[in-house]
Amino acid sequence: MHTKSMLEQLLKQRRQLLNVCHLTPDGPLVQAVHQGTDARREQAIAQHQLALEDALGTLRQDRAAAFNDGLAKAHFNHTTQEYSP
Repeated sequence: MHTKSMLEQLLKQRRQLLNVCHLTPDGPLVQAVHQGTDARREQAIAQHQLALEDALGTLRQDRAAAFNDGLAKAHFNHTTQEYSP
């Protein structure tokens, strides 16, 4: 058998449990957690930036080498065509 008073009692208990279960930390603990998270994020950003800078340097070196190889081939082909009998 269910009565209105039983229902109200259950609702009252549920509200108390929600108010009692406060899981958000306060104070220095929160600050320490945020500092740690921010430090890890900044470290990851720095690692990504270094990796991208290295990749850009490699790309520029490879492009310059390819350009110089192509230029050397063009000069070689041009000189052979110029002196052909």
